[in-house]
Amino acid sequence: MTGEPSPRVCIVVPCLNAEATLARCLEGLAAQTCPADEVIVADNGSRDASPRIVDDWIRARALPLRRVDVSRRGAAAARNAAVRQTEAAIIAFTDSDCVPEPDWLEQGLALLQARRDVAALAGPAAGAWEGDAAAKLLGLTTLGMETEERVVRNPGPTGMRGFPAANLWVRREAFMAVDGFDESLTTAGEDMDFCARLYASGGALLYAPCVRVRHLHASGVGGMCRKMAQYGRAHALLLERHGQPGLHVELPVWGAVHWPAPRTCWCNAVSAEKKVILVLFVSAFQPWALALIPIYIGWLARFLRRRARQVGASVGVGESLWLGVLFVVKSAALTWGRLRGSRPGAWTC
Repeated sequence: MTGEPSPRVCIVVPCLNAEATLARCLEGLAAQTCPADEVIVADNGSRDASPRIVDDWIRARALPLRRVDVSRRGAAAARNAAVRQTEAAIIAFTDSDCVPEPDWLEQGLALLQARRDVAALAGPAAGAWEGDAAAKLLGLTTLGMETEERVVRNPGPTGMRGFPAANLWVRREAFMAVDGFDESLTTAGEDMDFCARLYASGGALLYAPCVRVRHLHASGVGGMCRKMAQYGRAHALLLERHGQPGLHVELPVWGAVHWPAPRTCWCNAVSAEKKVILVLFVSAFQPWALALIPIYIGWLARFLRRRARQVGASVGVGESLWLGVLFVVKSAALTWGRLRGSRPGAWTC
């Protein structure tokens, strides 16, 4: 830390029908070791108790909080509207279904003061071990498992080297330089697209695992599948917008390989459902191969038990096997979204 005064930070929380989690998000912000300068909840037309929850907190004066009502749908429009309401030098984004760790604000501010070479900062959004098996699986396998600090300066060959706005900090001048989030992206991918445009403008992003929030994933297998399909469609769009021409393939053992090609194609050949499909194909000629499917589910169960231990959770054998099955379902939904979102000249699966 330098002797200079800390820059003003505005925390922005987009919100749509978040009564189940919003109070816990605000409680997390109120419990910060470094008090917040300003908190804006950008309500995107909630029809549940979310506006009342925010108004109750405003009356309680536990946070420097205000609410902005945003008629245009989408988290991108909500975040942009909130940024227009503040003059803070740093904008810290999180979501209404996230609970920042107590030192989130302190850690993030210290890093941005120390690292003047970066325009933005991101951290993990690991899932809270709550809800049903689908919610727990999302918590174990999305957004939160990277452990190494690194600086990112480009979107990579597939255009997907970005970070979620569930835990994203941006200097105001960098945010304005790229005109904020793309409001045409209303379901998913607006944060990854923002990162790609930030890199293109010359900005660098620091990923720091010490700047943490906990993600409260919704329960339900159907909701999990819809969310993963949305992510898949976003992957296809990011590949089209920011991917490099060529054939990009994720392979077992070799990892990511890239070959020159006139068009852009990305295939994750190591995803769980593709392995199951391969076994089913082989079993048409060699029936014994079907025995590989329960073996693979058992291997996934063991892998997920190890991940659960990393977050201090205990998983029984039966639950871990069910999580393994759901992992394949989740992977299939993601691939389905990628296929549905693919365009001529930019195909992904």
